[in-house]
Amino acid sequence: MTKDASSQPTFKQGASRFARQTRIVSLATFASRVLGIVREQVIAYYFGAGAVTDAFVAAFRIPNLLRDFLAEGAFSAAFVPTFSEVLSKEGRPAAMELLRRVLGVFVPVLALFCILGIVFTPQIAQLLSGGTEETPGKIALLVHLARWMFPFLLLIALAAVLMGALNALGKFGVPALAPAGFNVGMIACGGLLSNHVDPPVLALAWGVLVGGLLQWAVQAIVITREGFDHRIRIIAGWRDSRVRQIGRLLIPALIGQAAVQINILAITRAAWELGDGPVAYLNFAFRILFVPLGVFAVAASTVGLARLSQYVAEGREEQARQTYRQALQTVLYLVTPAAVAFLLLGGPICAALYERGEFDASATASTARALAFYAIGLPAMAAIRAATPIFFAHKDTRTPTVCGVAAVVANLVGIQI
Repeated sequence: MTKDASSQPTFKQGASRFARQTRIVSLATFASRVLGIVREQVIAYYFGAGAVTDAFVAAFRIPNLLRDFLAEGAFSAAFVPTFSEVLSKEGRPAAMELLRRVLGVFVPVLALFCILGIVFTPQIAQLLSGGTEETPGKIALLVHLARWMFPFLLLIALAAVLMGALNALGKFGVPALAPAGFNVGMIACGGLLSNHVDPPVLALAWGVLVGGLLQWAVQAIVITREGFDHRIRIIAGWRDSRVRQIGRLLIPALIGQAAVQINILAITRAAWELGDGPVAYLNFAFRILFVPLGVFAVAASTVGLARLSQYVAEGREEQARQTYRQALQTVLYLVTPAAVAFLLLGGPICAALYERGEFDASATASTARALAFYAIGLPAMAAIRAATPIFFAHKDTRTPTVCGVAAVVANLVGIQI
């Protein structure tokens, strides 16, 4: 069922709704990012920025890389436009049935990836670390923690799919706030259990699992109220032509996402080989950077993908272009002052946030240097976040892929230099 022209909102109304929804996501994301900083403060206080924190960050990066690879990045780019098209043309029941069928394919595949990941964690750890460790037992700790955290991949990927569906349904506040549940889980486990388990950093790994469960559960409750039946359709999912369409869109997006993950893997490995600390410094710096990136750029991208997908499905190309321009201008206007502040005031910012407990002045200085270099690229990172939804809304996953591969090649060359 399609809407007639008279029932469609004008661009002014659409722009107002876009701005309102972006504000909602920004506020929810800000709350989540503040909790994310608190989470990093807990890690810095109890574990500092040495070998143990390096091992945890690298271990968490393994399922997190696969999460980005399979779910929040590539999969959302393929799923949300198709879901929005079915919602616009066939109605909510058909869209909910599509979601059940998609999950019928997605859940078994992710479960298999989790099992394979647990089995081959030692090989993945060797690839990530290059087999070098300044502190004996550092790689073994990485493997131990990563095996505990692999189920997080399934939980967070399910949360990402539900977030995409809820955004397409016009629900933005709760999905944007859901990552706060992840941070709460890590803060609680890290703060309450680290003195009661061996090794103490295992508490953070348990916190990852608890946080992933909370992030999924919050959104599962909301989408149930929207009429979703959680009984997934495995056989029907493999046979559905629209699920196969999502698969076709997914392939180039996966290539692009793989390039990004290779980029992150290369940076992590290069930092690991520098000794104890650099992996942690980069992580702590990026968490600060991600506050303005998440509050402004990710918020605009999240709302933009759902809104642009709706406009494209309804044939309103001019509104789609104007919405894209509005998002890009707003994001650049907001993140550029943050980039300048990080360049000029990185030291005091890092000291105020982290310098206590096991996190000393040397760690502050190293984190501030990492933050300064990150800040140089912040406007470009934000612009990319704002620009990619217009391609995904048109089911063009190839163009962002080509650009992503080019960026990775440049980065790898830079690392070698």
